Amino acid sequence: MSDPDLLAQLEHDHGPLSEWVETLRELVDALRDAPSPSDRAREIHPALAEAVSELRDDLLEHFGREEECLFPFLFETLPTLRPQVEVLESGHDQICGALLRLGYLADREVDDFVEQLDQVVHTFRRFEDAYTKHAAEERDLLHHADATLDPAQRAALRDAERGLL
Repeated sequence: MSDPDLLAQLEHDHGPLSEWVETLRELVDALRDAPSPSDRAREIHPALAEAVSELRDDLLEHFGREEECLFPFLFETLPTLRPQVEVLESGHDQICGALLRLGYLADREVDDFVEQLDQVVHTFRRFEDAYTKHAAEERDLLHHADATLDPAQRAALRDAERGLL
């Protein structure tokens, strides 16, 4: 991307966010594939709960910058992107819902967590599928906006972003 503006920052966020998703995948897979899930859960459970919490916080910050700044700006500046933006907003809700549910499961006592292991795996897969689809759609939108915005519009986006601080 041409400027280290909000578009570039949001795209850059996908690296660390995807690393958190990969960490969660590794932890969930280790639990699922363990010969004795209850023994393995005692070891993995705290790390999983922490990873869900960190990812949740990072995603909420990322989504906040989009919903409070980028999306309203695009609605006004590039109204033809409204359908794509609405899909992304809906994706935020789907991702947050699955991650909230995963966090609820991860915050349970370890014995209850082990009893719900199938639900943990299912919920993570639902989250991961939604996140992966959303990230690709978002990248497409960011690239389109980056290629379309003129210098005056970029300056207006920077001004809108400053309003978030």
